[in-house]
Amino acid sequence: MNARGKREELLELLGALAGQTIAPEQHARLERTLVEDAEARQTYFDYMDVHFGLHRWQLCDREAQPLDELREQLAGMPAEPPACSAPVGQRARYALVAAATL
Repeated sequence: MNARGKREELLELLGALAGQTIAPEQHARLERTLVEDAEARQTYFDYMDVHFGLHRWQLCDREAQPLDELREQLAGMPAEPPACSAPVGQRARYALVAAATL
């Protein structure tokens, strides 16, 4: 196999590894390649560095998204809470349910 074919195969194996779809025979072939070829090892480290960097970046966006949504929801709320319009009897039932729950 020529150098281009070996590199394409290596990238295919790395993609399967990163995507967690690598088969046992593919994993064995990847291990052999990494043991035998220093350039393949460097490609492996570079590939994984980029993969995990993108993963971390994606997680940072996910962590910020709920906070941004909460800020938007809070910004839309009135400064003063609305006056309670429930009848006294209904409020008493809510209080009894809350007390029974506790």
